[in-house]
Amino acid sequence: VFLALLVLAFWSGEAMAAPKFARTTGNWGTNGNWSSVSCAAAGATTFPTAGDDVTICNGVTITVDAAGRSADSVTIQTGATATGLTFAAGASLNVTNNVVIDTPTGAVTKQVNVATGTLTVGGDVTLNGGTAANRDALLTVSSGLVTINGGLTINATVATSSTVSITAAGGTITVNGAAGVTNRDSGPEVSHATV
Repeated sequence: VFLALLVLAFWSGEAMAAPKFARTTGNWGTNGNWSSVSCAAAGATTFPTAGDDVTICNGVTITVDAAGRSADSVTIQTGATATGLTFAAGASLNVTNNVVIDTPTGAVTKQVNVATGTLTVGGDVTLNGGTAANRDALLTVSSGLVTINGGLTINATVATSSTVSITAAGGTITVNGAAGVTNRDSGPEVSHATV
């Protein structure tokens, strides 16, 4: 009986992990920026942690504001308004599975800007650039660190609509799985990356 209760306690804890939608711009660690229902619903009682599937809603920028932040997956939502995930100095985010930047539908940038922080992804990172000029999906790091334990896929139908870049000395992007570029005309740039 004790063992059954112990198993039930662990199972129900995992079942309680909920999707989290970033519905207002601000810090990762601010509960009121999040909803467990949708991009339009009222705030969540907690910010995302390990096991939560995170969606950064169209038009919202969330700043990873401290070390030790975590999520199961992160998706930057499609749409015609600039949307992003940025990192404060010294901040870190561990994503158990995948990070996806969905296709911009207007002349805007959808981005993950690690800056001087640390992003660790257990799965794949996929950048989906737009179908016209200035519809960009970007992964950028200055002197910080990005580690992708799965693959990196850059889908770009217009040159430079999906870009991975390091903008300062000391920055590192490591891809431990396969890396590839698809559907490109003259190709996005991948610069200074350890692949």
